[in-house]
Amino acid sequence: MIVLYNNHMESIGRKFRKIAGRKYPLKWNMIVMLVAGWLLPLTLAASVMFFYISDKLESHLKENISVSAEKAAEICKMNFSDAVGASRNASYLNVIRDAYTEYNVGEDSIGQRKRQLYNTVTDFLNDQYRYNTSFLTTMVYFNSDPDEIYYTYSNIKSGTFDRVQYFETEVLDKVHEEAKGLDTDILFLNVGGNIYMVRNMMTTGFQPFAVIIMELDPSAMFKSFEGIMGYQGYEVYLDGQQVADTNSGEPGSIRSFYELNDTNDHKVHNIGQKNTYVYNKLRFESHDMEFMLSLDTRSVMNEQNFTYIIGFFLVSMIPMILLVIWFFHREVTRPVSELVDASREIENGNLGFAMCQIGNSREMVYLGEAFNQMSAELKHQFDTIYSEELALRDAKIKALQSQINPHFLNNTLEIINWEARMNGNYKASGMIEALSTMLEATLDRKKNSYIALSEELSYMDAYLYIIARRFEDKLEIHKNIDNNLLQVKVPRLIIQPIVENAVEHGVDEQNRIIIHINIILRDEDTLIIEIKNHGVLLPADEKKIEYLLGGGIERDEKSVSIGIRNVNQRLKIIYGPDCGLKIQTNAEGYTVSTLTLLRYFPDEG
Repeated sequence: MIVLYNNHMESIGRKFRKIAGRKYPLKWNMIVMLVAGWLLPLTLAASVMFFYISDKLESHLKENISVSAEKAAEICKMNFSDAVGASRNASYLNVIRDAYTEYNVGEDSIGQRKRQLYNTVTDFLNDQYRYNTSFLTTMVYFNSDPDEIYYTYSNIKSGTFDRVQYFETEVLDKVHEEAKGLDTDILFLNVGGNIYMVRNMMTTGFQPFAVIIMELDPSAMFKSFEGIMGYQGYEVYLDGQQVADTNSGEPGSIRSFYELNDTNDHKVHNIGQKNTYVYNKLRFESHDMEFMLSLDTRSVMNEQNFTYIIGFFLVSMIPMILLVIWFFHREVTRPVSELVDASREIENGNLGFAMCQIGNSREMVYLGEAFNQMSAELKHQFDTIYSEELALRDAKIKALQSQINPHFLNNTLEIINWEARMNGNYKASGMIEALSTMLEATLDRKKNSYIALSEELSYMDAYLYIIARRFEDKLEIHKNIDNNLLQVKVPRLIIQPIVENAVEHGVDEQNRIIIHINIILRDEDTLIIEIKNHGVLLPADEKKIEYLLGGGIERDEKSVSIGIRNVNQRLKIIYGPDCGLKIQTNAEGYTVSTLTLLRYFPDEG
């Protein structure tokens, strides 16, 4: 058998040499070789592998679909969480409650008080929700006058006054009945295919005085499902109530399929038939969310099979390699060597280099022309590299800033603050307000990466206010700050982490903490921020600091360590390697943390 096979291969080789000697286009020579060397082994291999691939495909496909559906459902859950969070502002921000109180106790005429209430409430709704892409309309009514509706609708979505009128005629009565027993919970209603989120607004004594209703935009809340391969439609249920249905079949048809087939969570069904169905269930606060998707099985299978076809094609090339090596040496290798030489010209910096015609085949001529075109395009693209590097730098800065997260929820602190004030505990209230200031800095609601030095110092002062309540008269803070520098723009949250580190490690023998904060301008454009505290760095401390400032990450890392590393990395990315954070011991026996940055950002000139 071996002898026969060798003779057969030699015969093919003789025929190949004869064909290759002719000056046919490269395309036709390769077609002959592919037919002679690939067709038979490819057919045999395909027959063997087809059955194996078919067995593995369905399980692999189910896993991919399940993962994609789960990620899309998590994104949908996040959208609902964001919408719920936004709805809380109506209660936690006292604007509406204060306006309603003034309306009830004010001394002006009823008409004037009514106008003031209307203006205050509508202005608040416009500011908070008019440009929120999650809502089409937002309505509020007071329990004392439920027929008077205060509203706003989206300017960037399909929110119109017609939707408000529809709410008044078709939905309002249902909201009245449901809100009575709602307490502090959230209710979702589906009326005529429109999704409404309902919650009571509470007084400081947790008594409902008003109801806020927000019409959700399905295209924004469920957009993540459209990215799943083969997507056709979805059904969404909250606590067993359908809130969305884009399926082309009968309403609730996907749910009916699952109920008939007795399915469980995270299931993929019906692959191999016309439609594939996916079921996913998540817990959202105190609500159960069920997502049911309909996919086009043919589209899903085609997309998955493509990957296997490519892999199978590459495997089938192996028997052909030995046969075509010498052919490619004559028709491909030599012309490619000329291309390599031309590429070295590009590598050596000769951008835009043009080569002469290569090879004898039409394909190689075309390849030479394409190379020249790409060489010219490369020179053009090289001129844009600096702009791309600037965009990458900004992206890295955003990524580093995202490491600093708030430790507490701002709305929870607001509730605690009200409780403290109502009980006369103004010391605790002051500490809570200071902590809220720090938390607001980390949340960065306005998305400002750079702030005035005065604002950055206010975050530091909020932290020191809290620490001062802990250490009382044992904490001393000395400041030497050039007031001419207060409006200089600096990155957000670069001083407080360093001050926190100084407090943590700056206790002297008398259990006191003395911190000196100096901010000066050096050499006209270099801003120096110096935080000095008692204590000499031990060799172990110096080694740890060197590791953190070098970008290292410790096991069980504390927030102080994260802050030190984060600040140093951000300053170097923004201002360059000459800036950043240094921590060392001076001749007086103090530990000095020095922040070096520029008065102006590098791209400002």
